[in-house]
Amino acid sequence: MQKKYLLILSLILSFNIVCVQASIGLAKTNAILLAQAEDGEKTENSAKHPAIAIIKETQKAIDTANLEMFLGRVDVEALTNQVVGVFLNRLPSIADKMAEKGVLPPMLVLASSAVNKGPNSMEYQTSKAFLAAAARQFLQDGVSSGAFAGKKYNPSGILTDELFTGISKGRKELVYPQIEHAGKNTATVNALFKDHGTGDVFPLVLRLQNNKGIWKIQQIENIDSIFNTLEKQLDAQ
Repeated sequence: MQKKYLLILSLILSFNIVCVQASIGLAKTNAILLAQAEDGEKTENSAKHPAIAIIKETQKAIDTANLEMFLGRVDVEALTNQVVGVFLNRLPSIADKMAEKGVLPPMLVLASSAVNKGPNSMEYQTSKAFLAAAARQFLQDGVSSGAFAGKKYNPSGILTDELFTGISKGRKELVYPQIEHAGKNTATVNALFKDHGTGDVFPLVLRLQNNKGIWKIQQIENIDSIFNTLEKQLDAQ
């Protein structure tokens, strides 16, 4: 279970993000999601918006192990900071549940203690920076090594190798992107995240920002629902 919580930090998972290893349902649920997405992909206005091109180019960057292209389409720092911030806000309740089940790793004991000292404390900021940096490195290693395209994973450092041992490093896909909201400088895109290492399928709601003509993925808007799923699975253990 602790591996699932480490994985959500890299969900940026998702492309890796995001790389989330927890399942959101049975095979039947996944089949329904795929069928709905296939129908929605035919919507004409979705195909014309630049945000759709960014999602597809992000996938191309993953498939070709092109880290430079990936970083040009994904604001990795903003994304990891968002996910880690949500994770730390939820950590006290998560840590208590994990401690009761005897599965609380030392790293989370320290992080939970830091959270209790408040978001303005040096301990909190240090823990957040550490976890965000580890997640960013895992994500970038997954892309640059070609692991998220189905090749062998080669970590660039001992830190990420140890933190993410046992987590799926198989091929990642963002498929069936559809525009939910489109503005001049912001857009929201629904897509499915497929982890070929586990067979899991996850719905993602991605927020993109246009900065002087350059669109990038900045947030996972349904990150709370993903954490809700993880907590329910922890309760069921």
